[in-house]
Amino acid sequence: MHLKTHNIDILYNSEIILKRKSFKIKYYIIFTSIFITILLAFASFYKYYSYKNFKAVLIKEKNDYFLKILVKEDDINSINNKYLVINNKKYKYKIKNINKEYYLDELYNKYHEILIKCKIDSKLIINNNVIDISIELPKQTFIQNVIKKIKKGMK
Repeated sequence: MHLKTHNIDILYNSEIILKRKSFKIKYYIIFTSIFITILLAFASFYKYYSYKNFKAVLIKEKNDYFLKILVKEDDINSINNKYLVINNKKYKYKIKNINKEYYLDELYNKYHEILIKCKIDSKLIINNNVIDISIELPKQTFIQNVIKKIKKGMK
């Protein structure tokens, strides 16, 4: 039996390989670009609420109970008098007072004391009770959140 031998040309063979693979490469590029476009659209248009977590101390003042929290000076503007979450229950709240005096930590961050008026569950009403709360921040998109963090890191 006689086998046919073909001259092997490096350039000609690589062209054949590219022709075979180009169909898969085109679909891969199209699929990847569609996926990235959908992901970017979702990240820039879908709005969600984010939350800021605090430790609050329940204090009694003139027969009323208030939650006292320490908030970083940069975060005071984001507290919006809407909702806070305690034990997975949403409560409306109002800010009674923002203390003008501040506390400094070891990194010289300023913290202001804020008193919050809120109707909470009677089980939690114990003087000086420490409660984990989450304050609902305004709606934002993922892209806005990333840009805000980048700007904060550039300071």
